[in-house]
Amino acid sequence: MEKGTKLALSRQITSIRIPQDKNMTFSIMHWNVLNDFYCTPQRYPKIKSDYLKSEYRKNLIAKEIFAHNADIVCLSEINKDDLTLYESILGEKQGYLSIYTEKLDGVDGLLFCFKKKKFEYVDGIQGEYLDLTTGKKYPQVYQLNVLRSLVEESKDYTLLIGYSHFKAKPEYYGARIEQATQLSGNFKTMREKLKKELGDKKHKLATILLGDFNDEVGAESIAILQDLGMNLFYEWEKFSKFYVREDIEQVFCDHMFYSSNLVPIERITFPTEERIGSNGLPNSEYPSDHLSIYSKFEFVGRPIGK
Repeated sequence: MEKGTKLALSRQITSIRIPQDKNMTFSIMHWNVLNDFYCTPQRYPKIKSDYLKSEYRKNLIAKEIFAHNADIVCLSEINKDDLTLYESILGEKQGYLSIYTEKLDGVDGLLFCFKKKKFEYVDGIQGEYLDLTTGKKYPQVYQLNVLRSLVEESKDYTLLIGYSHFKAKPEYYGARIEQATQLSGNFKTMREKLKKELGDKKHKLATILLGDFNDEVGAESIAILQDLGMNLFYEWEKFSKFYVREDIEQVFCDHMFYSSNLVPIERITFPTEERIGSNGLPNSEYPSDHLSIYSKFEFVGRPIGK
């Protein structure tokens, strides 16, 4: 399968601005690929059963990842049994290194991949969330990964990337607030540690926080993440998740925050409801009920947020 495959649903990666130096750029994507465990006719009654089958969907997932061709790839709802598939797409032979963190319930996990020619792995945390009411751990997990650029022009830059998938369903609104609070606190701690280590080069620490946070802008959990002082990308789009059960569900719950010393130079377009169709996602073209989010950024010499 060749890189450069067209994106599904007539989506396009488009330019926002011309970079000052293309050697100071990198691309990143997040996508909740939809675990096979959840991909049933009961959950998606409007979707033809053939389009829910694992083998059909895996082929589309591979095509979509190749089409993005991102330098950093963040995937959620990755089943441990499918890691062989992702190794064939995002493995060392394809130029990537990866980190997998399984949820505590073993249902799926987070997969973080980066191009080894562009970055080296410096440090990281694979963390868990505590339910402060019961004292037990939530199944959800998070990653904090620290990369350093290997590109000559940007080799002084360090990149902190936080990645997570919060607990779903409206009744767990409070759980997401707890998870956002804990993720934000640990992100701040890591950010301050890195700034201290970098000393007079702390302005060359860039930060990104992204994932499926299962809440829209305006929710308390998202407000907590916004208090990290970073910019929010794609806040103007209508939905990143679109499925139909008894009712149509459209929410924008996949978010990307970035520090002010990163400037977006590319974005991905989002399809209309009409382009997707009245039955929602997944469908014959697209294997998940979540749309991916993507950006290409340029490192610049401006200070980061708080």
